[in-house]
Amino acid sequence: MNEQYEKIFLKKLQDCIIGLDELDELVNTNGERQSNIDLELSDWLHHLQNNFEVFSRASLANVAEKIGNLRLERASLRNEYELIKRYKELSNRMMSKDNRQFIISEIQKTMKNLNQPYQNRIIDEKMIAKVEAITAEEKKQEITKAKRQRKESSKELDQILLKMKSEGKTQREMAEKVGMTQASVSIRLKRLKEVANA
Repeated sequence: MNEQYEKIFLKKLQDCIIGLDELDELVNTNGERQSNIDLELSDWLHHLQNNFEVFSRASLANVAEKIGNLRLERASLRNEYELIKRYKELSNRMMSKDNRQFIISEIQKTMKNLNQPYQNRIIDEKMIAKVEAITAEEKKQEITKAKRQRKESSKELDQILLKMKSEGKTQREMAEKVGMTQASVSIRLKRLKEVANA
């Protein structure tokens, strides 16, 4: 037998084996990765259940975002699983040259059917709209509250600046004390003077 032919033959066979081994590795890790995501999701849901009463709105939003990201990752792994399942169904056909193109086209068909949006089983658009409307109203209330707090903080800052001015502090000293620039203190004091003179 031709030595060059033997080398080429062995190289092609080794490439096929390496490719199949890598494919098997991908196939074999999917279940473990999906299981780990499921366990983490379960942990987060129980954490939410056990601490719901003490969570702030921001904490709830962070947990919801984490759960959402995990669900997206799980959906991706689920799509991988569907490809793997179809690959396993077809893998015994690989030995026949005529079947190899068929396998690729079947895998491509499976890929096209993946990533379909989830269809809700219980909640409908009205329920979603109601929950989101409450959330939007609460957000509006939080913004109003934050504005009110900023306004109150602004008044407190004005009082602090006026007190320091009456004590003879320089604008530089005032700026250092309240954590502002000297220019900001100057503008604020000028505005307070205009308001007082009006």
